[in-house]
Parts: sequence; C-alpha cells; structure tokens
Amino acid sequence: MKTFLLTLALSLSLLFHSTACFPFDGEVTGATVTVVNSIDMPDAMSFMISKPVANCPAGYWLRYDGGPFASSADTTKLYANNKAVLAALLTALASGKPVTVYAYNVVGGVCRVQAVYVTNL
Repeated sequence: MKTFLLTLALSLSLLFHSTACFPFDGEVTGATVTVVNSIDMPDAMSFMISKPVANCPAGYWLRYDGGPFASSADTTKLYANNKAVLAALLTALASGKPVTVYAYNVVGGVCRVQAVYVTNL
C-alpha cells in the first residue's frame, strides 16, 4: 500500500508539474529576453522577447503585473512576486538563457503575461 501511494503521489506531481495550471492564450519556449523595463515596479514591469507569443508579435511590449497575484489584495505577496519575476527576467537578459512565456492575447493594446520561466535548453 505504501508503494502504491508513493507511486500515485509521484505520478500526480509529474502530471501537474508539466501542465500549466492557469489560463493563458499562448505559450512560447526558447525565446530570449531583449529588453526589460522596470519603471512601473513594484506594481508591474514590461519586457520584450525574441519570439511572438499568443497574438503578440516578437518585439512587442509584454506586461507582467503580478500573474496569479494580480487580483490579490495582499500587496506584500504581489510585490514579492513581481521582484522575483524581475530578477528572473534580468538573469535571462544578462545570461542569454532562454525563457518560456505564457501570455494572454492583446487586449486594449496590452499583452499581459501570466508566467515566465527561465529555462536551460
């Protein structure tokens, strides 16, 4: 029984780890960060990547404003999350490491990002 539960737990963790658990309109992998603009920190930041994502063309300003914490009343979590994403973007920019970006389609001229992952492809 213990082996079964361990196998089940591992299988479920792998399943959920490899699947995005949030809504988004498009995903791109292997893009490089070309510009980071942190003027709106700690509320948000904008950046550009080398590939299109969702219906946002390459070189279009992408806006990250908290992702899963965007509607949170807890500004401490929002600001901490934004700082972490800014650090990841700056790391990717400085190192040339590729990123995976999950984004929404352009609405009102803004392409919002749900999540950013620095990858090691």
